Amino acid sequence: MHSPGPWELEQACWDAIVAGTAVEFLDRVMTDGAVVLLADGPLRRKEVLDHYAGPPRWRACRLESTRTVELTDAAVVLTYTARLEAGGSVLPELLKCTSVYMLDDGEWRRSFHEQGAP
Repeated sequence: MHSPGPWELEQACWDAIVAGTAVEFLDRVMTDGAVVLLADGPLRRKEVLDHYAGPPRWRACRLESTRTVELTDAAVVLTYTARLEAGGSVLPELLKCTSVYMLDDGEWRRSFHEQGAP
């Protein structure tokens, strides 16, 4: 059976955010000690799940300018720009993002994510 890689998981995370199912997705993919750094400051795992419990803000997301840095065979850093579309005549929101994934018992899991304005 194919285990999704870091980029597949990262896109699936944004797809879940857009679909309003981020809490369930992130609950499966984040490590126990995961940290997400947003403009308001760092969030621990439980705070991240609470943050995404509301209705989705965006209707589409595309990842652009993707780069991968392999730290070890079991740890990678992903960097990219997320182009988020809210719909209507609202201009897309661009976020510069970095995520760290680690292999945990043969499955990639997200241990860190940061996003902010370009």
